[in-house]
Amino acid sequence: QKKVVKKTPKNVNSKTSFMIASVSKTVVWTALSMVYDAGLFKIDDSIDKVMPFKVRNPGHKSVPLTYRMLYAHTNGIKDEYGGYLFDTKCPANKPYTKSLATVILRHTKKKSNWYKFKPGETHKYTNYGTALAALLVERHTG
Repeated sequence: QKKVVKKTPKNVNSKTSFMIASVSKTVVWTALSMVYDAGLFKIDDSIDKVMPFKVRNPGHKSVPLTYRMLYAHTNGIKDEYGGYLFDTKCPANKPYTKSLATVILRHTKKKSNWYKFKPGETHKYTNYGTALAALLVERHTG
């Protein structure tokens, strides 16, 4: 019989790090929805009100991103993994090397990381939308 996992098992304790990957999306969107339910924002509010910097598509600078655009994946931010550390590159048993705000700021300032469509007009799934939602939860709740 073939072994599915070929690595030697490790002991798990309270300091063991786990890569939870896409499972975190459920937690993030639930948390943002709880912030919404608490009345801390309206669905069509600009996210600029709570962000430490403006998040705008360089090709559509006059169009603020809204929470609705994040929920609907119509914000226009391209998925690109250059700012993420994942899999074996993710730090184990120590804090992530860059703040979430830093990763998002660096990514969203580059015109090449945005689709050409006006935010709110076209659906394109993006993991960065979830990262941005996580930062919004952080900003709203401290």
